[in-house]
Amino acid sequence: MAENVNDCIRSLDSLIRDKLAGGWEELLDNSLVYDEDNNITLKNIHITDVPERRRSKHHLYVTDHRNFEAIRGEIILSLKEFLKERFHIDQTLLSAITPFVRLDENAPLNEIHNLIAHDLDFEELSLEYNDICTKEILKNKSLHELVKYLSMLPVGKKEMFSTILTSFARILAATPHSADVERLISANNLIKNIIKIVSEYFYRDK
Repeated sequence: MAENVNDCIRSLDSLIRDKLAGGWEELLDNSLVYDEDNNITLKNIHITDVPERRRSKHHLYVTDHRNFEAIRGEIILSLKEFLKERFHIDQTLLSAITPFVRLDENAPLNEIHNLIAHDLDFEELSLEYNDICTKEILKNKSLHELVKYLSMLPVGKKEMFSTILTSFARILAATPHSADVERLISANNLIKNIIKIVSEYFYRDK
């Protein structure tokens, strides 16, 4: 998820330098017609004269002259801020988890235990992890495939990896965004509104 978000942010950064081919800027630019007096027409509708200002005094918060690059930059910055706020990327956590999910034998198991498995037995976690790292069949599996594989083991073998399976499952279950919390807030507001309506109706009859 973190790589996808960072890739998206890098793609947005590239649009600051070059406009998107076939995007709104190109469409709008091709729709504008400039005559010899620099008057602008859009779809046969006269817009304004380029040198003309709508007000004699400069507005503190709104400008009359904004080119496409300025508008594009503002949109891109707002999108980047949205991604950073909505998808919080904890680099410290990622640096510890990344080698762990890639089955690196040098993964910081102490940090992993403190971060996501402090309620589990560290010795069991270490033994199970080292055991998995020695199995070539598991080396190239993604985390999702690895959890599915371990969960489908027969009962006797599955219990041998219960600690590591729980740790992996916690990583998969973690959400890097605030959508779940927002849904709870929305549901709470709906319940409060229903209670308010019912209460008003009840006391009105009284």
